[in-house]
Amino acid sequence: MNIETLKKVLWDENTTKSRLGDNGYEWFVNRAERRIANCTDCNGSGTVMMPDPIGIWRIGLVSTTCPNCDEFVGGLIAFTKAYFETVPPAYRHITLRTLEPTPQSPVPLERQADIIAVLKANPDKSYAFFGKPGASKTVWATALYAEILYRQYMRPHPRWKWFPVIHLSLKKMLDQHAEYAIRRNDPDWTDLDRTLNAPDVTADKIRAVTQTGDKYRLFLEDMNGGEGTDRRRADLFDVINAIYENDGQLVITSNLTPAEFKRQYGDDLFWRITERCTVVEVFDGKDKK
Repeated sequence: MNIETLKKVLWDENTTKSRLGDNGYEWFVNRAERRIANCTDCNGSGTVMMPDPIGIWRIGLVSTTCPNCDEFVGGLIAFTKAYFETVPPAYRHITLRTLEPTPQSPVPLERQADIIAVLKANPDKSYAFFGKPGASKTVWATALYAEILYRQYMRPHPRWKWFPVIHLSLKKMLDQHAEYAIRRNDPDWTDLDRTLNAPDVTADKIRAVTQTGDKYRLFLEDMNGGEGTDRRRADLFDVINAIYENDGQLVITSNLTPAEFKRQYGDDLFWRITERCTVVEVFDGKDKK
């Protein structure tokens, strides 16, 4: 079956394109077409013959959408939307499975290969990447994020009150907390407003995800210091402490050395991060596990 027919069977082109944008839609179609072509249930047609649930037809079988492909398409659309919203265009080609050392990085190729091998073998672990700008920290963190995000969306029938995989900068996370601290006192806000408009990452959401049996996974970019107020530092500590106490996954990137990071963020926060994370330092070629 050609792709135009598949579109009509498995998804609506106009609706999906409006959700994903032109680039996201093209990316989605390319991957959906390849996967559906290899489906052993429908042999790439997008439809299967199944027992008639109403029992009108004497033959007992009717043509219907392939459940396997339908579930895959739904998950892939949701994944593509989240991925294109949270990953800049320059990094959207990165996947953990295809990640390889690059000569564009100042980190020696052999050292890159060692780090990548660890990440591929242990994608569910927490990591703290310390290194100068351009040392591939964001590449490694993005590869891990893409892998975990894909797993979450593509597992059977995922259901969350709050989505358990979050990727954002430290500044954005703390700005959300600061804005919410002001807006939540609006007399016109109901309890539902306060729930719906809460920051993407809070200690309460981390604990709630854990209670469902899932693991909260936070990918936090640009922890470079300068968070300023005591309130912002307290909000950061609450989030990191909740990740630590609830066995969540934490992946951070920082341009600081571990010693500089410790001075910027304090002993308590540094201890929780280094206890939770495999520390990968690419200033002098050493790392702590």
